[in-house]
Amino acid sequence: MAIEIEIDEKNTSDSTDNELPMNYYFYLLSFIGSLVLILLQPFEAAAVTTTHGWYSQPFVAPLFGLSIISIFSGTYLLVNTKKNFHCLKNVNPIELSFNAVSKYRTAIIISMFFYLFIASLSVVGFAISSFVLIISMLWISNLFNRFWVVMSLISVSILIVIFRVIVSVWLPDVWLYNLFPDSLSEFANMYL
Repeated sequence: MAIEIEIDEKNTSDSTDNELPMNYYFYLLSFIGSLVLILLQPFEAAAVTTTHGWYSQPFVAPLFGLSIISIFSGTYLLVNTKKNFHCLKNVNPIELSFNAVSKYRTAIIISMFFYLFIASLSVVGFAISSFVLIISMLWISNLFNRFWVVMSLISVSILIVIFRVIVSVWLPDVWLYNLFPDSLSEFANMYL
C-alpha cells in the first residue's frame, strides 16, 4: 500500500515567480551601507604618520572589508535583479518597511538599547550603563527574575575587574561622578 502525494505545480511555481529571494533586501542594505561607509571613510579616518608603509594605516583594513562586502553584495544584486526584475515592479516600499519593522522589532529594540548604552557611558559610567544594558536584555528575553539579576551584578563586577582594573580601558570622565567629593570622584572615574 503506497501513499501518493500530489503536488500542485501551478501554485508552487506562481509563489516563487512573484517573490524576490528571501535575502535580496539584506544584500541590498549591505551594498548600500558598505558604499556609504566607503564614501564616508575620508572624513572619519585620517592618515597616520608611520614608517611601516601604507598597509599599516588605520583605515586600510576596514576599507578592504567594506570593498569585499560591496563587491559580493553588488554581484548578488546584479544577478538577482536581472532574474527577478518583474517582481520589483510590485514592491511597495512603505509596506515593505512596516513588515521589516514588525519582523525585526526585537533586533531594533536591542540596537536602540545598545545605542543608549554607548551614549550613557559618559553620563553615568561604565558600571551603571552595563548593568542597565544587561537588565534590559533580561527584560526583553523574559528572564527578568532574581537569579538573573544577581548573575548580571556578578557579570558587571567581572567586567569591571577585567576591563577597568586589569586592562585599564580608558573612558572619559563621567558627569555623574563630578557631583561626588574629589577623592570619591577620582576612584569612581578610575574603576567604575
